[in-house]
Amino acid sequence: GGTRETCGFCDRSQDHERAGCAILGCSGDSVERHRCFACRNSLPFEPLLHPKHEIARAYGAELRIACLSIDRPWTYVVGPDGESARICRCVDAGSHAGEILQDLVFKL
Repeated sequence: GGTRETCGFCDRSQDHERAGCAILGCSGDSVERHRCFACRNSLPFEPLLHPKHEIARAYGAELRIACLSIDRPWTYVVGPDGESARICRCVDAGSHAGEILQDLVFKL
């Protein structure tokens, strides 16, 4: 899910840029693990690394499951005023990047 979603944002990154959108991915993985992921998937954007999950905690997206260290795969669309315009909690990994782009073009 997460890799597919990330790759969707990578594939549409120029479209998002033309729409005035900055993509910030947030990863709770270690720096080394993320470095491997970024290299393998040719990410055109840098993630915000937070191995202690402080960003997810601040946004209410931290998922505490015994033996797992993952965050909920939520998306926050932040408007030009810096305020959260939309929170996407249930997404289809394959079409999510396009849906966000539609929001930017038609709703914000």
